[in-house]
Amino acid sequence: MNKPISKFIILALAAGAGLTSCNKTEEEEQAYAGTITSTSTMVTGFSIKANTKVMKNLNKVFFSIDQVKGEIYNADSLPWGTDVRKLVANITTKGESEVSIVMPSLTDGSMVTVTPSDSINFTGKDGIWLRVTSPDGSRERTYGVKVNVHTVNPDSLQWDLNGGKLPDPGLVEQQTVEFKGSYICLARNNTHDALAFTSTDAENWSPLTVDFPADAKINSLTAAESALYMLTSAGAIVSSTDAQNWSEATTGWSHIYGAYGDRIIGVKDGKWIDYPAGNSGEIPEGMPVTGTSRMWTFTNDWAISPQALFIGGVNADGNLSCDAWGFDGAKWMRLSGYLGARQLPAAEGMTLFPYFTFRVNTQNFLSSRQSMWIAMGGKLADGSFNKTVYISLDNGVNWLEGSESLQLPAEIAPRIYPSVLLVEETLTSRAIRPITSWDAPYIHLIGGYGTYGGLFNETWIGVLNRLTFKPLQ
Repeated sequence: MNKPISKFIILALAAGAGLTSCNKTEEEEQAYAGTITSTSTMVTGFSIKANTKVMKNLNKVFFSIDQVKGEIYNADSLPWGTDVRKLVANITTKGESEVSIVMPSLTDGSMVTVTPSDSINFTGKDGIWLRVTSPDGSRERTYGVKVNVHTVNPDSLQWDLNGGKLPDPGLVEQQTVEFKGSYICLARNNTHDALAFTSTDAENWSPLTVDFPADAKINSLTAAESALYMLTSAGAIVSSTDAQNWSEATTGWSHIYGAYGDRIIGVKDGKWIDYPAGNSGEIPEGMPVTGTSRMWTFTNDWAISPQALFIGGVNADGNLSCDAWGFDGAKWMRLSGYLGARQLPAAEGMTLFPYFTFRVNTQNFLSSRQSMWIAMGGKLADGSFNKTVYISLDNGVNWLEGSESLQLPAEIAPRIYPSVLLVEETLTSRAIRPITSWDAPYIHLIGGYGTYGGLFNETWIGVLNRLTFKPLQ
C-alpha cells in the first residue's frame, strides 16, 4: 500500500536532489547563468569550517556539487536542531576567481552580499547564492547552496492520532494477527456473537463468516505458519487454517506463549509443551505460566536456530515477573537479571514487539539501522498500569527506559493485551530520481484493555520518523 510521507507531517528532509537557487526573474537568470565549459567559474570544493560549538566534525560533512544544475548541498541532513545561522565556508574554485555570497540578513531578512570569509546564514528557505566571477570579469556563474538540516527529530516515534477504529463499534474482545500474508481479527461483540474480519492492509476490514467455541479465549489467538490456534476456558486448543472453521486439536492446556515456526508453545499440567510436535519439558524456576506478552520469533547471526522471546507474566506462585525469557526450539533461558543487568518492572499483559533504532557515525554522519525491542504497558503489582516505554538493544538482556522521543503521547492510554502488527507500507516521493518509493515498517497498536477492563475501540499507527525519510542515493 502506498502512503505519502505527509501522513505524519514529517517531510523532514529538505531533499538535496531538488535544490535550486533563490527565485529570480528571467533577466536575473540570464545575467547570472554560468557556463559549464568555463572552468574559471567552476566551484570544485565546498565544506563548512570546523566549529565544535555548532556540532562535532562539522568540517567533515560532505557536500555534493552538481555542475550541471549549479547546486551544492549535503544529501545527508545535519542533526535536528543544528544551528546554521553563522557558519563559515571553505570554497575552492578553478583559478583565482572572485567569490561573493548573497544571503538573507539575520536582522531583517533582506538579501545582503558578503565574502566567503564572513559568517553565512543558511536558514533561508531557498538557501544562499554563491556567485563566481572569472579573473577577467568576463564570465559569471551562480550556484544555489543549501545546508540541509532535519526539521523534526528523526529518532522520535511519531503516532497517528487518527489511526481508526476497530472493525466493529460494538466489540468487547478482539485479537488481531498476521496470517498467510493477510491480517485476521477475531472478536466478540456486546451480545457475545463470534466475529471475524480480514484485511490486506490492517486498516480496511471485510467480515468473515466464523464459528468458534463460545468459551474461546480470544486474547490467546496465535498464528503459526500454517494454522491459527486459540485456547478455551476448558483447556482445549482449537485450530483453523482459514480463520472461519475451527476444530479441537488437543486438550489440557492452560496457557499459550506463542508460535515457533509451525508449532505453538504453551503450558500443560505444569510443564511446557509444543503442538503438534509433542515435545515437552520442565518449566524453569521463576518462568511465568500465564499473563505473558506475545512471544516473537527472530533470527540472528550467532544462533543456529531461530530464537523466541517473551516478557513479563505471572509465575506459578502468583508473583509477577520482570524477566525476559528466550526459547531456541528445545530449551528455555532467562535472559534478564544477570550480573546487574537492568530489568523491566514486574507486570502482566505487557506489549512487546521488535523495531529499529539508528546509530549515527559522528565521523561521516551516516546512520546505520540497529534492531531493538520495545516494551510497554502491562499491569503492575499494585494494580496500576505501566506508562513507560522501555527498550532493549541486546535481545532482552538489558532494558532501558526509552528516550522522551520514544514515549507514548498522552492520548494513548496505558493498556494491557493489545494486538501489535508491523505493517510494511510503501512511501512515495515526488522527486524524479531513481529512488521514488521505499518501504517503512508501521506499528499498528490495536485495541487493548484499560484500567476498568473495557476494550479500547481504536487503532494507533506509529513510525520512527527516520524510517520515512527518502533514502540517500
